[in-house]
Amino acid sequence: QDYEDAKKALKHLAVANSYLEEVESAYLSGIVFYYQAQANLVLKRYNKAKQEAQKALELAKNNDIKKTEYETYRILATIYDSLHDYRHSLEAFQRHTELKEQVLNEETNKLVQELNKRYQTKEKERLLQLRNSQIKRQEAENKQQRLFIFAMGIVVVFVIVFIGLIFRQYRQKKKANEELAAKNHLITEQKQ
Repeated sequence: QDYEDAKKALKHLAVANSYLEEVESAYLSGIVFYYQAQANLVLKRYNKAKQEAQKALELAKNNDIKKTEYETYRILATIYDSLHDYRHSLEAFQRHTELKEQVLNEETNKLVQELNKRYQTKEKERLLQLRNSQIKRQEAENKQQRLFIFAMGIVVVFVIVFIGLIFRQYRQKKKANEELAAKNHLITEQKQ
């Protein structure tokens, strides 16, 4: 079954490869070469598999496509192992492991940076909301203080008006008393 599937896959990959010549995508071409190598490995065409894997590896290296590169090293290790070239198999597998760790570290670093960025953004949003609520509370307090000052101003104006009225009445009463005292004095003088 695998043998027949590999033969079908090679036919479809050949068609895909012809379309890719028009598109000129190094990434997709590398993937097609990788899968051609894998299909040839299943068919036990080791030298052909090695050629396809080396094409995929060259495209991946030249275009800095790390994932395809480390996956191609893995398949090359299997191909070399099948060819009983254990030294190259070990080298390819070691390179596969190194690149895979490098890619995982880069992805982890990117993820950590993304999470840190999200955290920083959320923290800034939280601080902004806190600051906005403080500003709103301060504005409410300021409004209350303005209302209180306004109310106190009105009270002071009423008190001043009230004191003015009382003072005016006092002066009028004093004047009336002085007039009355003068009249009383006049009356007392006339009686004498």
